[in-house]
Amino acid sequence: MFDRIGKDTKVFAYYVFVALVIAWTANRTLDAVRSVIPNDSYAPYIALGLFDAGALGWLSAFLGHAKGTQRTIAFWMTWASLAGIALMVAGALGLIDAEAIKLTLTGATVCNVFAAYAYHITSPANKEQIETQNLEDTLEAEALQIARADIERQAKQLGRLMANRVTARIKYRLTLPMTEAERKEWKANTVEGEVKDIEADSPALPGPQAAPMTFTAWLKAIPFFGRGRRPQAPQSENEPITTSTSNGSGSEESTEDNSQE
Repeated sequence: MFDRIGKDTKVFAYYVFVALVIAWTANRTLDAVRSVIPNDSYAPYIALGLFDAGALGWLSAFLGHAKGTQRTIAFWMTWASLAGIALMVAGALGLIDAEAIKLTLTGATVCNVFAAYAYHITSPANKEQIETQNLEDTLEAEALQIARADIERQAKQLGRLMANRVTARIKYRLTLPMTEAERKEWKANTVEGEVKDIEADSPALPGPQAAPMTFTAWLKAIPFFGRGRRPQAPQSENEPITTSTSNGSGSEESTEDNSQE
C-alpha cells in the first residue's frame, strides 16, 4: 500500500513539475513578445500557440495519430518548438536582443505554417488520392499519344471521308447533282432524334377564345357560298438530285426526285 502511495506521489510530483515549467516558459514567452510588439495585445498569446502549445500539440500528434511521413514532421516540429521556447526565455531574460526575438517569431511562424500543410498533405488518405490522380493523368497522357498515333496513321483515310462529306454538303447547298455515294454521305450527317411528347409532360393550357361570328364568316360557312375554296397542299422540301452511272450504255443519267407542289 505504501509502495502504491509512493508511486502515485512521484507521478503527481512529476506532473506538478511539468506544469510549473510550462507556466514559467509561457510567462517568459509573453514577456519576450510584449517587449518587441508592445502595441499588440493579441500577439503574445498567439506566440504561445507557436511555442509552448505548439510543442505540446506536435508531441501529441507524434505519439497519437501521426503515420508515415507525418511522424517525421511531428517529431522535428516538436524539437523546433522547444528550441523556440528556449529562445523566448533567453529574450525575456535579456540574453538576446529584440532582432533575434523577431527572427525567432518569423521562423516559428513560417515553419508551423509549412509543417501544418505538409502534415495534412502527407496523410495516408491524401497520399493515396494524390497517387491515384497521378496514375490517371499518366493513363490519359498515354491514351492521347496512342490516339494521336492512330489519327496520324489513318489521316489519309479519315481525311478522304471528311472531304466526301464536305463535298456533299457543298453540292447540297448549291443544288448540284450528287452521286449515290455523296447522297449517302450527306444523309450520314443528319442527327437522328427522338420526338418527345411535350404536351403529355406539360400542363394543359386554356384554349383560344373563339372570335365572334360575323355576317361574312357566317355566309362562308354555308357550303353554297364557300364552295370552290380548297386548302392548298403543303410544299415538301426538295431532295437533292442524285446522279447514277448506267453500266450498260456507259452514260450518266440524272434523275430529279423533286416533289410536286
